[in-house]
Amino acid sequence: MPFAILFNISNAYIFDDIYIFPFLMIAALILFVDQYHLIERFKKEKTDIKSFGFSFEQKKVKRIFPLITVFVIWQLVMPLRHYFVTGYTDWTGDYQQFSWRMKIQHRKLNEFKLSFLDEDKKLIYPIDYKDHLYPDELRNMINRPQMIIQFVNYIEKRVTDRNNLKNYKIVGNISVDFNGQEQVVIFNQNLDLSKISPLDNMYKWVQPIE
Repeated sequence: MPFAILFNISNAYIFDDIYIFPFLMIAALILFVDQYHLIERFKKEKTDIKSFGFSFEQKKVKRIFPLITVFVIWQLVMPLRHYFVTGYTDWTGDYQQFSWRMKIQHRKLNEFKLSFLDEDKKLIYPIDYKDHLYPDELRNMINRPQMIIQFVNYIEKRVTDRNNLKNYKIVGNISVDFNGQEQVVIFNQNLDLSKISPLDNMYKWVQPIE
């Protein structure tokens, strides 16, 4: 266990895109501890075992078995849901969260430009994302296009509420290096990003890639 803890902590520092995963693995080490050994330890320390929820009654096991079965099936099926949606999900990011897919892609930001177009006055207002985003948020956005749309919605609300704008568009020029391919554009530069919902499947809006 000390080696497992050291391994996961080193991963947390070496890789900057696996986030909480190493610490979840450290927490999961408790599953490999002998429960009977723990019970004996609690007995020696005169700890109330019932307070820890230890129970070996056969009737209770039978009652919770169907719930455990449903839970296990859910844990197996949920990470595979990206196989049932259209598009290249490694690129679009659709349903990649909580999936059996780690370290299968690498992105490096090249350009991140967003502009607010006032079509009544024919004016273009560049949006300085650095005033609103932390570096970690920006790094997450290029991996998950839904977050870009969330940011666009945030900017849209702030600008329109303050300026009472009605006829406008929000467009972007956002490109990354993706798995060795350089200068890959995420969105069409003429696409009105304010018309996209973060709940929409990204394959409908993200530029296709081979």
